[in-house]
Amino acid sequence: MGVRKCSSRERYVAFGSLLAILLTVLSLAALRHWRYDGLTRPFLIHGSSMAPALKGGHLSQRCRDCAFPFHVAVDLLSDPQRLTCPNCGYRENPLEESQRTGGERVWIDRWKRSFNRLERWDMVAFHHRFGEESNREGSKLAVKRIIGLPGEQIELRGGEIYANGTVVRKSMEQFRAMGILLFDTYYRPSLTKEIPDRFQPVGSRSHWKRLATGYQFDAPQGTASKSRPRVSSELDQLLYHHWACMPDQVPRKARTAASPVADHYCYNHGLSRGQLLSVSDLLFKCSLTPRGRGILSVSLFSDADCFEIWLDFDAKTYELRRGRDTVVSAQFHQGLKPKPLELEFAIVDHQVIFVVNGRTWLRQPFVPADTTKTATLTEINAEHPLMIAAQGLEIQIHRMQLYRDIYWAGPFHHGEKWQTKRHLQQNEYFLVGDNVPVSEDCRHWGEGILSKAILGKVLLNKR
Repeated sequence: MGVRKCSSRERYVAFGSLLAILLTVLSLAALRHWRYDGLTRPFLIHGSSMAPALKGGHLSQRCRDCAFPFHVAVDLLSDPQRLTCPNCGYRENPLEESQRTGGERVWIDRWKRSFNRLERWDMVAFHHRFGEESNREGSKLAVKRIIGLPGEQIELRGGEIYANGTVVRKSMEQFRAMGILLFDTYYRPSLTKEIPDRFQPVGSRSHWKRLATGYQFDAPQGTASKSRPRVSSELDQLLYHHWACMPDQVPRKARTAASPVADHYCYNHGLSRGQLLSVSDLLFKCSLTPRGRGILSVSLFSDADCFEIWLDFDAKTYELRRGRDTVVSAQFHQGLKPKPLELEFAIVDHQVIFVVNGRTWLRQPFVPADTTKTATLTEINAEHPLMIAAQGLEIQIHRMQLYRDIYWAGPFHHGEKWQTKRHLQQNEYFLVGDNVPVSEDCRHWGEGILSKAILGKVLLNKR
């Protein structure tokens, strides 16, 4: 078999194709490098203003009692020897067992900035307004979150954000990204087994039983045939007890003392800043395996109001109740698999959100009630903001988690109304840090950040 030599034309075509491929690869690499600043040398987060979403230098600890992993800012310790677990309140975690970690690595995505597509809740990097060093290789870049858009006047009231007088509402995805974990049944105390569980059955004849990472309900014989209950007090109830789980409480309280949900940041540890503020925006998550025909309800307390989701596994319907009134009633969505079910139930930004297996079943805005006239369930209150109840089912609930929202407050961090002096300009954004009590941001500077100073959206480098 002979070998044919390539003609000059064929060599020219092959060389041109190879050159085109090489240029394309180089162009894509250059485009990617241009879009993501920090690919070759990711930026490091300094300071605590964006914690817990982005952390600067911090201590990483795992609780001796419940094994819950948590993080504490290096420069905001109160007790120089002991750390308090935010999940179980154990106060004797030795500081020497913690691991010191540098600031998290991030990239800066220029794409949204370049095409004027910055959105509310984006975390962005920008040149700091003050100091001559702000242009030195980005070493003095600041990172905050966009809460105000061009043309808006921003108001902070009762922990919520208002834009031009209208409350700003997050999606469930945004709440997941920003929520602060308060408690997780996956992490149970092992050293202090004598302390009570955070979830307690209501009544001596309850059929709720404790599992390793959750709870089980076995309906007694005959309950499935009973008439449909009208209120949750007719169900078998499991009530959550909230603990403060913070160091240096004033006045000092027992570890298991009931407490309202407050805007304490474990990351700030014992930072003293005066009175804590009560948080009413909450998210409950769990993994649920039901069997049989019966009813399950989940109740959340919010600012002297109570919302409940009722799931009827016999009629295949669900209801949203506010107090004793039904607000929404509908059939289960098609394609629902019987087990397991991943449930998310949230009250946030004057709306109720209910998600099953990642699909939003309900997103219902509401007008806050007159707290002086609101009648709620007697079991549900600020110190017991969550309750689960069932009848006629066999059910297992695992990985029960409770989150709180960020409490947005003014520069002096009190519960009083605060607002910007004017509307933002058409090229101006209002930026605030997630760690509201310690963040220095637009609230203190008195004006927003111009778009030309913003480099782009910040993305966490998970490598």
